[in-house]
Amino acid sequence: MKGMEGKEPASTPGRGAGRWIILLCAAACLITALIAHFAFERLPHLEDEVAYLFQARTLALGRLTVPSPESPEAFWTPFVLDHEGRRFGKYPPGWPAVLSLGVLAGAPWLVNPLLAALAVYLLYRLGRSLYDERAGLLAGVLALASPLFLVLSGSYLSHLASLAWLLLFGLWFLWAARGQSPWYALGAGLALGAAFLTRSLTAIAWAAPLGIWALWQVVRRQPGWPRYLLVALGAGVLAALLPLYQWAVTGDPWLNPYLLWWPYDRVGFGPGIGAMPGGHSPAYAWINLKPVSYTHLRAHETPEHLVCRLLHEKKKQPQQHRAHRDTHFVHATY
Repeated sequence: MKGMEGKEPASTPGRGAGRWIILLCAAACLITALIAHFAFERLPHLEDEVAYLFQARTLALGRLTVPSPESPEAFWTPFVLDHEGRRFGKYPPGWPAVLSLGVLAGAPWLVNPLLAALAVYLLYRLGRSLYDERAGLLAGVLALASPLFLVLSGSYLSHLASLAWLLLFGLWFLWAARGQSPWYALGAGLALGAAFLTRSLTAIAWAAPLGIWALWQVVRRQPGWPRYLLVALGAGVLAALLPLYQWAVTGDPWLNPYLLWWPYDRVGFGPGIGAMPGGHSPAYAWINLKPVSYTHLRAHETPEHLVCRLLHEKKKQPQQHRAHRDTHFVHATY
């Protein structure tokens, strides 16, 4: 695979590059901490954040669950379940475990800003390992230019923890593939397992291409193929904690707590899957994909580009749609 050849330079960054990456990481932490403090007021705002913080506070007590209150309906909390006398959040334990460190320190709102700095550093190291110093620094700058990265880093959501674990997995997997210490292979697997405990489907999607390539190396008995077994071992050890966690909180290792909140909240297509009439289908998946892709493609669009694009698209719209488009134009210009 292109980019797997060679070795990660053992030298530390040059003096100039070292200063720049320190500044980038400090800027990432400071900017996102300001967002968390002033924009979000150090509070969870989404239902997901509320549940994550509840789980983190529970783990900070040294528990996986707490007893349900006598009248659970009087203490209803989004995505927090009451099941067989136990109260717990529906999410996997990876991110709440990390967030609980912030709870213990008295500043859970600072965990994601610190992870933002770590993610920028790992992006730099990955870019440097694949290409050179300039590419690594550019990757860090582009991260700081992303509004989505900044906003998520100021929240209580799990995306930054997932990003940090997966970047660490990618970096250590690359070093292991280049013949570095076998400990990098084991560490890559553990990082992937931690990502699986944080955002499982994201981890699977991220790891799939590298997993297929590694499997091919093992099948063909390419030089160093046992290191990929170490990756699988590390990932498997931590991933096995998820059914153990589900058994501890629900009594069934294969019962996903998501289903206790929304029985239709499952992966797949067909009746009973998804909230749409008749169940989720490839057609609904395509409808969902289009606005998500559009939003992601426009994530770096400046106000000036947005105004120009809306003016251009306005000319192409039929007359009956222009009033609706004009409203968007006024908001964009403002």
